[in-house]
Amino acid sequence: MPICSSWWIPISALCVIFVGIFVSRLSDDFKVEIFIWQTPPKYENELRRNKALANEEILMKGDILGPESIVVEGEMFYTGTMDGKLLRVEKDGLKKKILKTNLTPSIILGIRRLNKNYFVAIDMFNGIFIVNFDTGEVKLLLQTGTNINGFQINIPNDLDILDENTIFFSDVSSRWDTSHFSYCALESGFTGRVYKYQISTQELELVLDKIFCANGIQILPDRQSFLVSEMCAARVTKYYFTGPQKGHREIFVDNLPGYPDNIRLSNTGTVYVPMGGVRHPDMSSYIEILGPYSWLRRMIMQIIPVKWLNSWVYNQLFSIKYGLVLEYALNGTLLRSLHDPCGVAHKISQVTDDGTNLYLGSFENDFIVKVNKTEMERKLLTKEDTNL
Repeated sequence: MPICSSWWIPISALCVIFVGIFVSRLSDDFKVEIFIWQTPPKYENELRRNKALANEEILMKGDILGPESIVVEGEMFYTGTMDGKLLRVEKDGLKKKILKTNLTPSIILGIRRLNKNYFVAIDMFNGIFIVNFDTGEVKLLLQTGTNINGFQINIPNDLDILDENTIFFSDVSSRWDTSHFSYCALESGFTGRVYKYQISTQELELVLDKIFCANGIQILPDRQSFLVSEMCAARVTKYYFTGPQKGHREIFVDNLPGYPDNIRLSNTGTVYVPMGGVRHPDMSSYIEILGPYSWLRRMIMQIIPVKWLNSWVYNQLFSIKYGLVLEYALNGTLLRSLHDPCGVAHKISQVTDDGTNLYLGSFENDFIVKVNKTEMERKLLTKEDTNL
C-alpha cells in the first residue's frame, strides 16, 4: 500500500505543473475579471410570494414567437419577434399586420413609437430600424457592426426615445458579438454601453460605459436621467445624461432576485423591472459560484467551444420556470413584487401597462400574457403564499 501511494506524489506534481503551464498559455483574448454576486434575496416582505400573475389570459398562443417588447395603444399592440417579424395586432389577436426586416437571422428586442407615423425597433443581429405599419416601410437606420467615431455596435438590445430625432439605446458588449454572447457573462467584464443616436445627422455618441451586460433602458419622467439593466450583475443603474447632475451615475437597485430585462414605466409613473431569469434564493447559479475564480472561467472559455458555452450560460440564467416582476418608485424603493409561481408567465422580458391590463412580453415564449389589473389587485389583497 505505501508503495502504491507513493505514485500519487509525482503524478500530483505533474498535474500541478501541467495546469500551471496551461493556465500561463491561455489566450490573452479573454479579459476575465472577478465579480462577486451577493446571495440572492429571500422571498419575504415586499418580495413575498403571491399569485398576482397566475391564471392569466394567453394571447396568440402558437402564432407568435418571442414577443420581447410590446407597445400598447388603444385597441392595438405592436411587437417584434425572434424570427424577425414586426407586428401590429388587435388586442383580441384576430387581426394583424406583419412586416419583416427581410434579414436573417433577425431578433427584435425592443420597440418604441417615434412619432405619429413611425416606430423604431432594435434588432440584435442587424441594428436599428424605422417602421411604418401603415405604409409597410421598414428602413435600416443604424447597422450592427457599424463603426462610428471609433465605436462599434455589437449587440444592440433595447432603446428609448428622447425626441423625434434622438434615440438612446443599449449595446450589451463592446467586445463580443451575438455569436459569443456567453463570453459577456463569463468575462464578468463591464463592457456594455449606452449610446445616443441622432437620426438627422447619423451622429453616434457614447453616453455611458462600464456596464455589465447592458440590457433594458428607460428614460425617466424628469427627461434628465435613464435607467439601464445590468442583466448579468442582477442590478439596475441610474445615469443623468443632462441637467444639474449630468454625468452622475448611481445604483438604482442592487442584488435583484433575477436578471433584469426591458424596463418600462407603469401608467402611474412607477417602474416595472421584469426578471428575464430568476435567481434561486437558496442556490446560486454556477456562473455566480465561479465569480471569484477568474482563472477558472478563463480556462473554461479557452477549452470549451463557444456554441456549448452559449447554451450552458443561457440555461444558467434562464432555467428556473418562475414568473417575477418588481415594481419600484422613482427613488428606487421596492413597492411590491408580482409572481407567477406556476411559471406560465416566465422569462418575462417586459411589462407594458395600458391602465386596465398588463401585457407581458417574453424573449422565448410563443404567446403574450395579458393580466387584468383589477383581478391582480384582488389576488395581492388575499396575500396567498406559495412555494417556489
